Amino acid sequence: RAYAFEKLTESGEFEQVARRHAEYCRDLFERAEAEWETRPTAEWLEDYRHWIDNVRAALDWAFSPSGDASIGVALTAASVPLWFQLSLMVECRGRVERALASLEPGSSLGARREMQLYAALGASLIQIKGHVPETGAAWTNALQCAERLDDAEYQLRALWGLWSYRLSRGEHGAAQTLAQRFSSLAANTTDPADLLIGARLVGVSLHYLGDQTDARRHLERMLSHYVAPMYRPHVIRFQYDQRVMARATLAWILWLQGFPDQAMRTVNSNVEEARASDHALSLCYALAEAACPVALLVGDLAAAECLVTMLLDHSARYALALSHAWARYLEGVLLIKRGDALTGLRLLRTT
Repeated sequence: RAYAFEKLTESGEFEQVARRHAEYCRDLFERAEAEWETRPTAEWLEDYRHWIDNVRAALDWAFSPSGDASIGVALTAASVPLWFQLSLMVECRGRVERALASLEPGSSLGARREMQLYAALGASLIQIKGHVPETGAAWTNALQCAERLDDAEYQLRALWGLWSYRLSRGEHGAAQTLAQRFSSLAANTTDPADLLIGARLVGVSLHYLGDQTDARRHLERMLSHYVAPMYRPHVIRFQYDQRVMARATLAWILWLQGFPDQAMRTVNSNVEEARASDHALSLCYALAEAACPVALLVGDLAAAECLVTMLLDHSARYALALSHAWARYLEGVLLIKRGDALTGLRLLRTT
């Protein structure tokens, strides 16, 4: 490969070949972008996951001084489903920010790509920096773009992002309002699962507002009717496996209502389902948001240790900084519960 690259450069044809390669990748992933709505996820991923290094090479050239940024912008937006499916959120964020900085305003294509890129930026920032103002700004920009383009799909994605942002900042009333907006919009889409996702958002908001009975009703209704779509996977549209998210909240509700055994059974089955999905973000969510803390609260320290170790390993492997920080915090709590308060406190202070 090095020899061929040297000869290609010496011939003076590198730029021509690099352009043709980038254009090919752009066209391929624009086709892939359309296909992910009509093909089974596993089949789609099997066909396209091995193209990731070609995408990287094409983007490196496109945003180089001698490249073509318009190709880079189109390829970045079209390849977002692949970055998400592979849980490569740190790299996704960097690629998306580079594309946004190069985006040429004015064209209809530019407006749509801008909307897609802001949504991808908001989703990746959640995993890297959490719900900081920068994350909220990205989702707000995505929603404004989607409303200007009358794009219901990206309005749903942006409303989900803003709901998550408000919820995590303790603005539970505002989150509930956004959940209701999501549900109203979902009622008019062609995907019946969207309305069930809206029910989950409402249920989670009610949980944080203190209405555990109504929250549980919404979540159990969602879980009894929701079927993960074979096409248009929700791990790309809304970052995580939706059943995994609903079960995580349900486990908390069960613990709060005084059913610790049911809560532990729920988190254990949830972790197994998340592992079976082969999606790192969903697994980290199942572990960090419910399995680890519920095990600690119930007092099953052996299970907690196993779950915290799993979270540490997966969050480090995929460079999910927020999940890894949460894992370190949970590790500190575990140490304190086991009697090593000094080490545990030191870990908490440095997390």
